[in-house]
Amino acid sequence: MEMNFEPDTLAFAKELYWASSAERISLIRARVPASHILELAEAMSLSRKRLLSV
Repeated sequence: MEMNFEPDTLAFAKELYWASSAERISLIRARVPASHILELAEAMSLSRKRLLSV
């Protein structure tokens, strides 16, 4: 399955991937609506708890 992302989305995904736990949480709080947290966790193959843990 091929996924096409906007350049902004791809850049944000790379930021999240390489960020430390604290940085990742800060980025998510600043840029991800709460309604998309579960979707983001699934896309990153993480539990919601793990995604938002330090």
